[in-house]
Amino acid sequence: MKTFSILLKLLLIGTAISLFIYSAISSNQFALMPTNVSLEAKEIPATREAQCSPHNHVMFIKMQKCGSSTLQNIFLRYGYENNLTFALPKKGNMLGYPHGFKPSMIPKDLLPPGGKTDIFALHTRLSLRAQRKVLHKDTRWITVLREPASQFESFYNYFNLKRYFKKDLAEFKNIPVAVSSQILIGLSWVWLLWLILPFFVCVSVLQGDTLV
Repeated sequence: MKTFSILLKLLLIGTAISLFIYSAISSNQFALMPTNVSLEAKEIPATREAQCSPHNHVMFIKMQKCGSSTLQNIFLRYGYENNLTFALPKKGNMLGYPHGFKPSMIPKDLLPPGGKTDIFALHTRLSLRAQRKVLHKDTRWITVLREPASQFESFYNYFNLKRYFKKDLAEFKNIPVAVSSQILIGLSWVWLLWLILPFFVCVSVLQGDTLV
């Protein structure tokens, strides 16, 4: 708990410094927009190893505002068409979000024989030890990321933060550091991390879990 408190204080300090630097830059010098990136496609030899083959065991970490609902829909439709099993809660579409997953969140009558599900694709936080208990050993772990500025813009508009901060996104950078710091301190830790480092909420960096 002490480590968590120190981390939050460091995040607040870093955010205050970032906002100060951000507010010191005139609007014509800074624009909140994604960086243009061009990718060159290269032909892959049609070897046996390069060919696609179905894989029916998938853990999808749904990252908000990254097009993850589209991917989730694809995984769910694929599972439905191939008669696969899903990790499902008793109700709703959250399974260990935002406070972390526990195997007991899946009702026993929704688990297949052996207790291992084929596809886990609902809102959750990465909790490796717990999630591995309901997944097959050969499960593929997948997520999707987005350029941070573009993701923040989408997040700001989707949750209508203009109503909370009383400013649209173009004006957001002009909030005085002292005021913005007080606003951040008043937020819950989940919202705080969402505003500063959205990736933390889903991947549970604070839990110290790794895929290795």
